[in-house]
Amino acid sequence: MRIPSTTLLTLLVMSNVDAFFSPISMRTPTRNKEPNPKCPIQSIKKRMTKITGNPESTGKIHLKPVLGFEEGDYGDDKFGLERMYFYLLQLPVHVFKIPFAIVLGIWSSLLWRAPTEEDVVNSVEGTSLINVLHRDMSDLSVIRKGEERNYFVDVKDCHLVHTNTDGVVNNVESWEMRYTKTRPQIGRGKWDIRIHSFKVNGEVVTDPARMISFIQMYTVLSTHVKCHVYGNALTRIIKKYKKLRIKLSNSTLNTIWLHNHILNGVTSPVQPNKWFGSVTIESLLEEADDMSSLGGCKHSTAKRWVDLDLPLSTFMLKARVIIRKAMADHDIPMELHEAIFLSVVVHSSDHILARRLQWGLKFGMDPWEKDYGNPLICESSVWNFIFLGPTLNPLFNNKIKNIRKPFYRQLYQELKKIDMLDVVDEITASIMY
Repeated sequence: MRIPSTTLLTLLVMSNVDAFFSPISMRTPTRNKEPNPKCPIQSIKKRMTKITGNPESTGKIHLKPVLGFEEGDYGDDKFGLERMYFYLLQLPVHVFKIPFAIVLGIWSSLLWRAPTEEDVVNSVEGTSLINVLHRDMSDLSVIRKGEERNYFVDVKDCHLVHTNTDGVVNNVESWEMRYTKTRPQIGRGKWDIRIHSFKVNGEVVTDPARMISFIQMYTVLSTHVKCHVYGNALTRIIKKYKKLRIKLSNSTLNTIWLHNHILNGVTSPVQPNKWFGSVTIESLLEEADDMSSLGGCKHSTAKRWVDLDLPLSTFMLKARVIIRKAMADHDIPMELHEAIFLSVVVHSSDHILARRLQWGLKFGMDPWEKDYGNPLICESSVWNFIFLGPTLNPLFNNKIKNIRKPFYRQLYQELKKIDMLDVVDEITASIMY
């Protein structure tokens, strides 16, 4: 099963410097027949010639967001060095963490606390779920002594088919959330948070633990997985062209081998397991390809992110500009901008922030589990330790701060200047975990 191909040409034409996940624009292509000055289609052939030596290659290059292997992957890995790296240096680190995770799970079942509504909101505003978050700007039309903000999520076309630990199949078709944040003084003081509604497939959810269990599942299988599929796409393009391999080889390391293992391993979200349930691979890939839940063209405007006025949205907007500048300085074609942004900055940041925000919270990993969680072991702590936090080999972690190649060095130095979230030191050049 594979996701429909998306050409690099389409990616360039639809991309926007102000977008966060601008590939969502692929779902709502422009109908204008007149040339768009923001989409310099005439310059594509010239710039692609620099890296391919063939001006006719533009229409033949495809950025295909596909998890797992395709025919021809790693055909140039004659000595199996990349396979050896994953199986000898990276995979053992994952396995090594398992016994520690079980001990942590038993310990945390006694000491970790249940989530609150504030924890739920923080997990939406501080992870890739921010991509489905919107602000109701009508809250600015009322004059108040203090400050009030109204936010909402309204996902109507989810494709995930989830099987819980009891074997019951649940089609996730929609979910919505509305909440208000207030504080006594504008720009000062702690926010008071109140969730007005939280619904999954139209059914009301009132327990914050079940809310965060659901959004954890949705993040992993929807908003976060988009980073992974574009990491695969970026790997294939870099390995195809020598000039790109010289500049960006670190962004190919580990990615496809990791995905092949995840899709076929015992801890895979598409393989049945007693811990977290599973999701069908067909629904997972369909969800990964569908960007419509992120808001279509409205998602591609700076105003949409400025209106949110949240630390993560501000950081990501600035990071996009920095990546673009670094790519221009080092003659890297802008066709790869979205894939680099997603698989480098967004992927690592999502892991780091999710782990930080959910550390210490006790909740089950299956939103539909009847008994809701194993009383002897804290499932969320095991998940947090093994999957959320960075799992890297200390001998070679592929962090951009340690890479001496000019592009990554500039990227790290500039991102460090805007690191309001303290994540840049942990960002890796590829999908390492």
